[in-house]
Amino acid sequence: MLSSLGLSRFLEDRNAELALALNPLNANARVATLTAALGRTGGEVDLDRVERSVSDALWLDAVDARLYSLLAETRLRRGDSQAAFASFSHALEISKTEVHALRRTIGHAIDRRDMTGAVRNVDLLLRRWPGAFDTIKDIFPALLAEQESYGMILDMLASDTPWRASLFAFLAEYPATLDAAGRLLQDLGRSKHPPIGSEIARTTNGLIRSGRVGDAYRLFLMTLSAEETALGGYIHDGGFKGRASGRPFGWQLHEQSGHTIAVGADAATSGGAKGMRIRFIGTPVTRISAQQYLHLPPGEYVLRADVTAVSAVLPKGLFWSLRCVGGKGEMARLDIPEGSFESRLLEARFSVEAAACPLQLIGLGTTAIAESWKDRYQGAVVFNSLRVEKVVS
Repeated sequence: MLSSLGLSRFLEDRNAELALALNPLNANARVATLTAALGRTGGEVDLDRVERSVSDALWLDAVDARLYSLLAETRLRRGDSQAAFASFSHALEISKTEVHALRRTIGHAIDRRDMTGAVRNVDLLLRRWPGAFDTIKDIFPALLAEQESYGMILDMLASDTPWRASLFAFLAEYPATLDAAGRLLQDLGRSKHPPIGSEIARTTNGLIRSGRVGDAYRLFLMTLSAEETALGGYIHDGGFKGRASGRPFGWQLHEQSGHTIAVGADAATSGGAKGMRIRFIGTPVTRISAQQYLHLPPGEYVLRADVTAVSAVLPKGLFWSLRCVGGKGEMARLDIPEGSFESRLLEARFSVEAAACPLQLIGLGTTAIAESWKDRYQGAVVFNSLRVEKVVS
């Protein structure tokens, strides 16, 4: 007898009907069997039979909230919504986090314009069942469009609710929800849990993908802290005094082979002066991942770098390249010399034509195409500053 009970428990997620046959009292197998009967495809579901089976199951276990949800579902499919939602409510009285009842009552609350009730149940659902986010995500645009439910959601996000990251990932994915994401990020800036870099970066990248470069740049500026705002310029933190934020209009760094790279306070704590410090380790380098998006208005500019090098060997070159995103060719390039020197100034002039290039990208590069051990980079290069300045005619 014990072995059949154990086997039934083992099979309940694999073969619910067999698990129920081995142990008719296995509640999980019973619910799974009835759920499968309701979800059967290839023909009409026998609602009478399912309802009888649910009623029989309730004789065995009258406090299983899942059974009341199944009973409600059969009634809903018959068109008796009043009885159905009464059963869903009863299921939630037994267990306030019964997943199917919560999903159904959330949609029902929105249909009745009970947005605050919907938000409360959304929070209950996602705190207990984080994986259910994708099943209800499409209701958020409606909730965020109403002022009262928007305020409730904002308060929940400001208290760092566990589904905050999922919401921003969803909102940043679709053009229609980007405005809601941007508004939430700006409002959260005044809370105890202001926006974090990944939330801002997702939304900013979404705006850029949608061609809304000006909106993306404004969102970046409006979500800066007071300390970050002080580092502003055509190139944000061109003096490398802060830390890389990872946001599109801030410094984005990614570790690549053959070198280490640090910016601002990170460069100082790792044993060097503040700036962008690149230390080569005597191996080939094909890519140096340091970049930042710019939003330069039309005009004439000069790109200036203040560079220090120590025994720098750069067989395939090292340079700053400024390009128009979506355009062809470079707008400007600064080639870094080899050797040792201190605070050498480099500059290049360029222009941005009216409406032709709303988004630019500046980044470090080399001419290497493939890795070759004949081309080993050595020494160190420190960028004390990198700035774009407008030419005054």
